[in-house]
Amino acid sequence: MGLFRFPVFGEFKMPELINSTTLARIIGVDVQTIRKMTKQGKIPCIRVSPQTIRYSLDDVLTTLKSP
Repeated sequence: MGLFRFPVFGEFKMPELINSTTLARIIGVDVQTIRKMTKQGKIPCIRVSPQTIRYSLDDVLTTLKSP
């Protein structure tokens, strides 16, 4: 994704969002584990619609690395 410019806020980069299947492959767990962790609030997610959830890989990795 590209950079967006806003007169008041300056520039920022939109995070790349991935689905649960892709996230599971990247971190090496089952998709059901991702869904369970999401439901328990252990990893951050973005609800695009009631049935569509996306994840920022950077945010998830940061959360998983923190104690």
